Amino acid sequence: MKATSKLNFRPLHFFKNDSKIRSAFSVLLTLAFLNLSTGCSYYRVKSVPSQNNEEMASQIKAFNEADKYIILHKNQALLHLANPEVNEDTMEFTGTTALLSQEHMKGDLIKPGKSYRYKNKKSSPLNEVHIYLKDGEPMALGATTMPIEDIETIAITNKNGGKTVLNAALGTIGVFALLLVVVALTKSSCPFVYSDSGDGLVFSGELYPGNIIKNAQQTDYLPLPSLRESDGEFRIQITNELLEIQHTDLAQLVMVKHPENTKALLDKQGEVILYDEVQSPDQVFVDGRIQDREPALEADGHSYQFDTPIPTKNSKRNVVFTFTKPQDSREAKLYLTAKNSLWLDYVFGRFNEKFGVYYNTFQESQLNTTEEEARTWSQEQNIPLTVSVKKNGQWEIVDQISSVGPLAFRDLGLTLDLAGIEQEEVEVKLETGYMFWEVDYIGIGYEVDLPYESVLLDPYQAVTDKGEEVTHLLKAEDEQYLTQENVGDRVEIRFLSPSTDSEYSYSYFLKNRGYYTYVRDYQGVPDFSELRKFKNPNAFTRFSENEYHRILNTFQSKKEGYVIR
Repeated sequence: MKATSKLNFRPLHFFKNDSKIRSAFSVLLTLAFLNLSTGCSYYRVKSVPSQNNEEMASQIKAFNEADKYIILHKNQALLHLANPEVNEDTMEFTGTTALLSQEHMKGDLIKPGKSYRYKNKKSSPLNEVHIYLKDGEPMALGATTMPIEDIETIAITNKNGGKTVLNAALGTIGVFALLLVVVALTKSSCPFVYSDSGDGLVFSGELYPGNIIKNAQQTDYLPLPSLRESDGEFRIQITNELLEIQHTDLAQLVMVKHPENTKALLDKQGEVILYDEVQSPDQVFVDGRIQDREPALEADGHSYQFDTPIPTKNSKRNVVFTFTKPQDSREAKLYLTAKNSLWLDYVFGRFNEKFGVYYNTFQESQLNTTEEEARTWSQEQNIPLTVSVKKNGQWEIVDQISSVGPLAFRDLGLTLDLAGIEQEEVEVKLETGYMFWEVDYIGIGYEVDLPYESVLLDPYQAVTDKGEEVTHLLKAEDEQYLTQENVGDRVEIRFLSPSTDSEYSYSYFLKNRGYYTYVRDYQGVPDFSELRKFKNPNAFTRFSENEYHRILNTFQSKKEGYVIR
C-alpha cells in the first residue's frame, strides 16, 4: 500500500512509559496555551474575492464608508492610506499616505490566510483592511494616486479566538507537535483512521468516539472525504496510537452515489441526507448576544467554542442561529461541521485522576453500566451537542449529538421537523457544556427528493501489522472483537470497489462499532467525597469551567514580568 511507511515513526512511543514526562509536558503546554489565550487575542487575515477592477473599486469604497483603517503593502513596506476615494471613470484610487499609528504597527509582514496574535491594550487590528500592491516604485508619504490594476489582493481582518491559538501554533510547529499535544493532554480518545487518498494515507478521524462502556456501544458513521479507489480497491488503516485498549467489532464501508454538485451525509441512524443548496444563517446569537456570522460561513477552523465569560446557572453555553424559511416548508436538513475540544479530553483526564489507585477497579465496574445509565449521565452533564428548534416560542430538542473526537472536524447531518413553525424564519440552538465542543460551520437546506443509491461493502481482507488475518472479526456486529492492546498496533482493511459512473459523485463512510478502555496508572488516595458530586446534574460542566479558571488564575499570578512581543 502506498505510503504505509509514513506510520512507522510514532512519536507517541517516546512518552508511552514515562508518566513524569507526560505530566510535566501537560503542565507546560497548558500554561503555554493559557498564556496565548489570555495575554493575547487572535485575528485572521482573509482575502476578499474580486473578479475584476470594478469589484475592487466597489470594495474600497465600501471599506472607506465603514471607516476601516486601510494599510497599503508594497515592496515589503507598509503605509496607512487616509481619506481614500475611488474614481470609477479612470479606475484609480486616491488618498493620503502616512506612517502607521502605534496601535496598527506590525512586527512582521501580515499575509492573507494566516492568523496572528495581538495584545488587546496595545493593538487594534480588527478594523483593518490590507491592500497588497504589485512591487514597483517605492511609496511616498503624502497625496497619492494609484491605478486599481496595481492591486494584487485585498484582505480584511477578523477576530479568531479560542482554539485558533492552538491551530496557529500547530501550523507553525507541525504534526509532530500535534502528537505531543495529544499525549500531553492525557488524550482520551479512540482508534485513529487513515484513508488511502491515492497519494498516501490521510488522517480521517476517530472510530466509535466516546464509547468507553461495552454495554453502551453505538454504531458510528465516520465520513471519509479523502478516500479514493486504487487498483480496484479502497484501503484504510485503523491504528492504536494512545494509552488505551481498543476493541473493534465492525468496520464496513458505506458507498453513496449521488448527483454531481450535491453533498451526501449520513445521520446517526445511517440514513442518507443529500444537500444541494445550503443556506447560511442570517443572524447568530452567542449566549443571547448578537455575534459575527463569519465563523459559521466556512469550514475554516474559525469556530464557535462555547466559552463565553458570561456566568450561567448550569455552566452551559449556547449559540442560536436564525435562517430564512421558505413558505410552506415543513422539513429542513441541518448541516454541521463540528468536533469535540481538546479541553474536554483534558478535563475528563482530570476527573479520572480523582479516582487515584481505585481507577482501574472503577473502570472495570463501568463495563457493566447499562446503555441507559451511560446516556443519562452524559446528557445530565451536558456532554453531547444538543440541537433544538424553536416552536411556538418554546425550544424543542431535535437531537443530542454524541462525541465525535477532538482531532478532526466532522461533517454531521440531521433532519429538522418544521411543522408548527409559521413564521418566516427557523431558529436553531446548539447547546453544550463549557468548552466541550467547537462548531466550525452550519447551514440549512430545504431540497427534497434528490436521487441517490447506497451500498454496504464488507471488508474482503483485513491484516494486522503482525500479519494476522482478522477479516472475520470486522464483517458483522457480533461481539467478536479485533483487540488492539498496544500503542503502535494497526490493521489494514481493504474493500473491493464496485463499478462507478463518471456522471455521478460518490461519498464514503466507515460504519463502525466498538469500545475502548484507558490504560492508566493513577496514584494517590481516591477523593470519594469529591467524586460523589459528579452524580449530580451539571457537575461535570461546572467542573470544566472551574478548572479552566483555576488554571487561568494560577498562571496569571505567576506571569508577572512576562512580555509578549
